[in-house]
Amino acid sequence: MSCAACTIPLADDYLPCGGYCGTAFHTRCTGLPRDCSRELHRFPQLVWFCTECLKLRSNCNDGLLGEMIESHKSDLLAKLERSLLTLKSSVTSEFAKIANQLVHNSDNLTTPPRHSSALPVAPHNRTPAPPLANQTAPMQLTLTASNTTTP
Repeated sequence: MSCAACTIPLADDYLPCGGYCGTAFHTRCTGLPRDCSRELHRFPQLVWFCTECLKLRSNCNDGLLGEMIESHKSDLLAKLERSLLTLKSSVTSEFAKIANQLVHNSDNLTTPPRHSSALPVAPHNRTPAPPLANQTAPMQLTLTASNTTTP
């Protein structure tokens, strides 16, 4: 296979056209800077087009294909705008429902009781203090292990 520009057979250093012609060119015949051609070799997903295929592509975009693309783009944008408006309306409606529920629920709330009324303090019933004088305590209290005798 030879270069489409200079017709000299191709060696290792060439770039294929990514267009319809299916030709290839020496890197030096493309007119690209060395850095660009190096990047095109490093990243095969990058595509280079010869001038003829580039003209053909631009003519297609200007002609019927360009009109079709614009038509589809307009349709897609209109559908997207309608979808976004529907989504916005739906979200706004849901937020309004939630806000109404919050207002309704807050109307039903009562003021929480104050701490002192929440836990009423009952008077403390103290046990009577044991008598201090000897032999005046009730009988069951005076019988302890220390003053009982075991046989």
